[in-house]
Amino acid sequence: MKHPTYRALHIITRFGTGGAEESVLEQIRALDDLGFTCDLAIGKEFNPHYLKKHPLPEHTQIKRIPSLVRSPHPLYDIRAVQEIKTLIRQERYSIVHTHLAKAGILGRYAAYRTRTPIILHTVHGTSMSTYHGLFRSWIFTLLERRAARWCDALISVGVDLQNILLAHAIGKPEQHRVIYTGMTLDAFKKIHYDRVHDYKNYMRRRSLALQKLQDIHRESVYNTTNPTPYETRHSAHQKAKHISDETSRHVLGGIQDPSALFVGMIARFEKVKNHREFIEMLRPLLAKRTSVYVVLFGDGPEIATIQELVAHYQLENNIIFVGHVANIPEYLYGIDVNCLCSYLEGLPRVLVQCSAAGIPTVCFDVEGAKEIIEDKKSGFIINRIPHSAQQSRHEFVHALSYLLDTPQARHNMGTHATHNALSRWSLERLKHESITCYRHYIKTKLQ
Repeated sequence: MKHPTYRALHIITRFGTGGAEESVLEQIRALDDLGFTCDLAIGKEFNPHYLKKHPLPEHTQIKRIPSLVRSPHPLYDIRAVQEIKTLIRQERYSIVHTHLAKAGILGRYAAYRTRTPIILHTVHGTSMSTYHGLFRSWIFTLLERRAARWCDALISVGVDLQNILLAHAIGKPEQHRVIYTGMTLDAFKKIHYDRVHDYKNYMRRRSLALQKLQDIHRESVYNTTNPTPYETRHSAHQKAKHISDETSRHVLGGIQDPSALFVGMIARFEKVKNHREFIEMLRPLLAKRTSVYVVLFGDGPEIATIQELVAHYQLENNIIFVGHVANIPEYLYGIDVNCLCSYLEGLPRVLVQCSAAGIPTVCFDVEGAKEIIEDKKSGFIINRIPHSAQQSRHEFVHALSYLLDTPQARHNMGTHATHNALSRWSLERLKHESITCYRHYIKTKLQ
C-alpha cells in the first residue's frame, strides 16, 4: 500500500465523456503513480458509466458538489463555494486543481479563502468568446482576471488558449504554462498502420465498420417510419432484420458499395458544435453525390433538432446518426475524411485522434486547430470570414470535395497527420509534464 505525502483535490464542473474529463483522469493516474492521493470533486452533472470502463486509482475518492452547476445561479454558486470550502478544510488538501470555467472560478475562490498552499487551474477552453454575446464575454473576462489572482498557475492545454488568456490580460506571464492534453492513441494509430502495411486486414476491418453503420442506419430508418418510443435499441435491431433486401438496398443506398465514401463528424450535439451549419453546407453536395455518406457520432441536447433538420431536407438516406460509442476506433476504419465545424474549442481531441488514425480533416479555424492540423499538409483549416459566411462555407465544401475526389491526397495528408499526432499528443508527455509542474510548486511552496 502507498503512503502518500501530499493530498490533492481536482474539481471539475461536470463529468461526462468529454476531453477535459479524460485529461483529468490521466493526470490523477500520473500523480497516483508519484505517490499522491488525488480526490475528484464533481458538480451536479455526473455520468458514472465512463468510470466503470476507466476506473480511478485505488486511493481516489469521488466527492460530489451538488450545488456546482454549469449555468450562473447566485444561490447555488454561494452554496457550492461553501461546500468546497468545507471539503478542503475537512480533508486538509495541500493542492487544489480546478478544471472548466465554473469550477475554476468557484473552486479557486474557495481554495484561496481556505489558504490552500498550492492552487492550480487548467484551461480546457475559453469562456471569453463573443460567441455567447459581448456582455457575457466581458463578465467572464473580469471574472477570469480576478480568479487568476487566486491561483499559482494557469495551465492551458494548447498555445492558442494561452495566447488568448494573455491577450485578455488574464494572469501574469510567469503564471502561464502549457501542458498539451495527452491520450492513448494506440488503437487509432493501428488504423493508419493497417492501411499502409496490412491492407488486407484494413479492408476486413473497414467492411466490419461499414456493416455496423449499415445496421445502425437500418434501425434509424426503421424507427423513423415506425416510431416505437419504448422500444429498446436491441429489439429495434431485431425487427429491422425483417426488412426485405430490396427495401434495405433502396433505403440504405449502398453503404457497402466499394465506391462509397464516408465523412465523419465526432462532436456532442450542442449548439456550439454547429451541426446545423454542417448539414446545410453539405446539403447540395449530398444531393449530387448519393455515394457520399455523413456519419455523425455523439449525443446531446440538440440531436433531435438536427434529426428533424435532416428529415426536412430529405437527407435521411445519406446521414447516419451513430450516437455515443465507446469504441470509436472500430468505426473510424470506415471514415475517409473527418470534419469539425465548432464555433469554440479548447484543444479538439478528436482532431488528434483522427490524425493518429491517418484521416485528413477539414475544419474551421477554432482554438487549437492549427496546433494539430497543418493547413494543406494534413488537412484544411478554413478561416471564418467576417460578414461573408457564404464564402467560408464555399471554401469548406470545396476542400472537402477535393479530398473526396483525390484518394492520393487523402493518403498523403493522412500520413503527414499521423506523424504530427504521435510526436506531440502522447499520454507519456502529459504525465511527465504534469508531474514536473506539481514537483515545481511543491518544491517552491511546501518544502
